[in-house]
Amino acid sequence: MRSYTELPQDPELRDTTPRNPPPPPPDSHAVFRLYWLTAIVCCGGLLFGYDSGVIGMWPPEALLNTIFIN
Repeated sequence: MRSYTELPQDPELRDTTPRNPPPPPPDSHAVFRLYWLTAIVCCGGLLFGYDSGVIGMWPPEALLNTIFIN
């Protein structure tokens, strides 16, 4: 790797083409699929938590009693 002192300071000698061009923006269909998958996974997790009894136990004392007594 060259040191900074060896880099040309003259604007005409600089390389103006970017070495790594930025990636193109994602396709709107791909973004929609990502949000759809996220929504399905989150809803599935909520339904599983509700069905198994982790979500929905209120008041918190009932939750603590089921954990420590049973």
